Amino acid sequence: ERSFVRCLSHELRTPMAVVSAALDILDNKEMDGSFRAKTKKIREANVEMIEISDTLLKIWLAQETRFQEETLNIHSFLDSIINDNLYVKRNAKTTINNTIPAHIQISIEKQPLLIILTNIVKNSLQYTSGGEIFLKADRHSITVTNPTSPSQRNDNDNDNIEYGFGLG
Repeated sequence: ERSFVRCLSHELRTPMAVVSAALDILDNKEMDGSFRAKTKKIREANVEMIEISDTLLKIWLAQETRFQEETLNIHSFLDSIINDNLYVKRNAKTTINNTIPAHIQISIEKQPLLIILTNIVKNSLQYTSGGEIFLKADRHSITVTNPTSPSQRNDNDNDNIEYGFGLG
């Protein structure tokens, strides 16, 4: 199993390293503002992919080392995740309300939490056909709800959606 994960590590990291190197080359070229903005988004996505892969590989290897624990303002942290994932929102009528008090601070391993919350927020935005999504939290839990009634649900809403694998 460890051998497989080491091979997997190489297979995951190689394409990300190639993308990073290609972006480094592009950074040295003259580009107009819109092209530079696009390469910046690609770099940010590549860095995020590297962080996610490293996190998952550490978990799979069940390493004794822990992730760095950080103190987070959970309201701001979730606002950032929401803003980063608004592009998947399918329905303009869907709203997402971060009702978490701004004063709540938690000390936690940030990267695994980021992966989990990004998945939950992205799924709630992508698969909600309308209405409001509520995010609530206290020092021990985070709750995401989307109260809807059957009359708000359109059976054709998900006809053209490709469902992902989730956290599997």
